[in-house]
Amino acid sequence: MLLSIHTPPRPRRQKRTTRLAVGLLARPIRNQIAQKKKGNVGVKNQLQKSGRGAAKRPRRNVLADTQPAALKYPEACRYLGGIHEATLRRMVERGLIRPNKMLRHVLFPVAELNRVLQEGMLE
Repeated sequence: MLLSIHTPPRPRRQKRTTRLAVGLLARPIRNQIAQKKKGNVGVKNQLQKSGRGAAKRPRRNVLADTQPAALKYPEACRYLGGIHEATLRRMVERGLIRPNKMLRHVLFPVAELNRVLQEGMLE
């Protein structure tokens, strides 16, 4: 007669997702505690960090204060008072306005748009 030795069931491992979630939640708290011990708490130090968890710096737009010298079709339509693009294309076909077709995009110089606006006011 064979005697079977009963082995107790192995303890189940925790699900990996729960352990990861707890670890991810605990990480920022550990970082804050470490910064407090170092005395490096503040916005200035967060901006100096780089990498995944770094605070994003606002981008400086150097050209924000300057007016563009030429505009594409949609911007030119808004500049001329919100006319439709088809109207602007008809004006180009009639020769009332001359765009710059030298580049990949058709550009309208602001001086040319101002000329069209001034001529429209004179008539």
